[in-house]
Amino acid sequence: MADKTNANIGFEKQLWDAACVLWGHIPAAEYRKVIIGLIFLRYISAAFDKRYQELVAEGDGFEDDRDAYTMENVFFVPEGYNF
Repeated sequence: MADKTNANIGFEKQLWDAACVLWGHIPAAEYRKVIIGLIFLRYISAAFDKRYQELVAEGDGFEDDRDAYTMENVFFVPEGYNF
């Protein structure tokens, strides 16, 4: 079987490894709060990216307009802050 490298282990493996590092330093009751927060941030980023692509496809130039996201109940994620 081929060896896995950083190039092909995938995002999920990197996220799991980061979670394992946190596990040793945070009590189990607090750990779930961290994980739920990360999942929520990932959801916000994915929803924003989907809406961004829709706005680009429309071609009206509203992809940087915060209101174009909030009217669809999508959080606006400033450039450089996405997941």
